[in-house]
Amino acid sequence: MSRVTELLESYVLWDDMAKAKRRELDRMRDRRMSVRISYSGAPRGAPQTLADYMAEREELEADLEEIKIRRFEVFSQIMRLMLKLESRKQFDIIYRRYIHRDSWRRICRDLDVKRSTATDLHDRAISALEKIDAGG
Repeated sequence: MSRVTELLESYVLWDDMAKAKRRELDRMRDRRMSVRISYSGAPRGAPQTLADYMAEREELEADLEEIKIRRFEVFSQIMRLMLKLESRKQFDIIYRRYIHRDSWRRICRDLDVKRSTATDLHDRAISALEKIDAGG
């Protein structure tokens, strides 16, 4: 696997992790704001205190911030490479597929190309990015 594909896949990983952490924070907030009492994992099953909630929330928010920083670092590396691409369509394919996370069907529809053309453009874009990465 090339460094470029590793970068692209790592962005997808960090993006998935950020979304999962955000959902976890939202679920935790919803549980806390619910009319029903939510019980902690304590031996007696006592309701979670506000202090426990805030401590857990701060920890999750710190984790999310770290994930977002890592995602942005990878995004910056990807964009530095992609801005050197000569083809606008290749740029669009890579951006839509890995950053915007569009499906092949949507990419093909939006760019008005067939699936084989889109995957060919994708492969050529990856090759071009690998050459750019190797050259500088």
